[in-house]
Amino acid sequence: MSTVGDVIGRHRQEILHRWEEDAGQGVLSRGMNRPELVSVMPAYLDCLGGRSGEGEEQSGPGSPQELIERHASNRLRCGFELNEIVTEFAILGRCVSRALNAEPAQDRPSPEEIGLLYFQLYDAVTAVTRIFNEHMLEDHQREKRYDRLLRRIASAATSGSGHSVVPLRKLLGDVLTVVMAAMGAQAATLLLFDATSNRLLASAATGVAGESLEQYVGTLDESTFSSRMVSSDLGTTFVGDGETTELRVSEELRQSGIHSLLAVRLAAGHLLRGVIYVGVCERRSFHASEVRRLEELVMSLTIHLENAQLHAALSEEKHGIALESELRERFVAVLMHDLMGPLEAAQAEARRLLEPWKLEDPMVVASAVVRDLKRVEWMVQGLLDVHRIRAGQSLRLRFEECDLGEVARTAVDELRASHGNRFVLHAARGVRGMWSAEQLHRAIWNLAVNGIEHGASGRPVTVSVMASPGGAEVSVHNEGLEIPPLERAALLQPFVLPGDAMRGTRRGWGLGLTFVWGCVEAHGGKIAVESGPGAGTTFRLILPFDARPYDG
Repeated sequence: MSTVGDVIGRHRQEILHRWEEDAGQGVLSRGMNRPELVSVMPAYLDCLGGRSGEGEEQSGPGSPQELIERHASNRLRCGFELNEIVTEFAILGRCVSRALNAEPAQDRPSPEEIGLLYFQLYDAVTAVTRIFNEHMLEDHQREKRYDRLLRRIASAATSGSGHSVVPLRKLLGDVLTVVMAAMGAQAATLLLFDATSNRLLASAATGVAGESLEQYVGTLDESTFSSRMVSSDLGTTFVGDGETTELRVSEELRQSGIHSLLAVRLAAGHLLRGVIYVGVCERRSFHASEVRRLEELVMSLTIHLENAQLHAALSEEKHGIALESELRERFVAVLMHDLMGPLEAAQAEARRLLEPWKLEDPMVVASAVVRDLKRVEWMVQGLLDVHRIRAGQSLRLRFEECDLGEVARTAVDELRASHGNRFVLHAARGVRGMWSAEQLHRAIWNLAVNGIEHGASGRPVTVSVMASPGGAEVSVHNEGLEIPPLERAALLQPFVLPGDAMRGTRRGWGLGLTFVWGCVEAHGGKIAVESGPGAGTTFRLILPFDARPYDG
């Protein structure tokens, strides 16, 4: 009677050959070379039945336990699942069983010894299950650790306010460092888009050939990896070899050493979408466990990024509400102040009319009353017009042929009566066109008053009218400090004033310039603001000679 070890010894090559054939049919096994596939199975086969290692410690070097652990670890690194590793030991048991059954009945081992063989294989399956569970627990802890790092990065990005918020590109760079470590990759890149406008919000890269990889995946040409990723219905895309792929790859990327790329789309959300890429220097496919890990990291990342964006949006909205509330409070205060001025003046003049015997010329007083009430009317009308402009509506214009120089002269005369002789008028003759004289009068008046209020104290405000090949032009210039470029861009918005007014050194509604913009737009014209150190500030209104075609 033979022992199990004797039978294995006589059929060793046949057992290993059959095992290789059957085990090599697995999905992951097909991509392995022979040494990777065989692993420690020959040595473990020799341990079955006590053919080798007799008398050795069961947990020492070369022992069955040590070989099982080595084999399981190798398979786990290759992305095998538990059932696939267990199946390999089951295949080995079937191959050994065939060898035993091939022996003559009188040469077969005893039932007790065969039972011991299957008990050894059962121990192997138990050990593999324990190792796999430990690995999964460790992997789960690792994922929790990386998720915690991602959450910490996102939290840091939203912990500040205003300029203290971490820039998005810096945030993404920190995220990629975590992802690259979690994946054991040598490069990582992330593209982030706004889900509504499809606009690229930011991109970042880290690791080997980071810049060239970022440039490559950021190009949505049909032949690029990024284009394939975006257009794919799948959640992942893989390029096996960046050096030989048929997709268009930059020469720098081909020579960077990155040979395999894996991409996973950010989970679909209502705020963000994007793609994250990891690259490795090996020429290989990515295992299912690696894809799963990256997908889980991306899912976590999506949540944290959307939370960060929501926080930023809420902070911005909160700041905007606070600012608008402050502006409206200031607007109401200034409105009451400015309205009370001409109303009180009109009331005082009206009282004088009740005592005509004390007046030398009642008509002068009556004219002053009308003028002050006209100012109140203009203030209220200006408020209504600005709200119409903010609502996207055009001003109501009544066109007539008029002389632009005369319109400016009338406005300047009114301003001299109320503000003194600080206004200078240079008006060319014969600048005529089809315009709304009433609205242009108000626009020039607003610009001139703006020059008095925000220009150098006591210095003149110059109003000029001229004709140009493309139309007519009105310019209003005041001396004083330069208006910074960023403030110029906001000047035409309602309730916004130049920097000195915002700081409280001048008072005003912040509505006049918005009305001027709306008036010029309704005439089909353009407005330009020029300001520089030592040069003062000039507002230029450029108008077509016939504004009727632009009446909306």
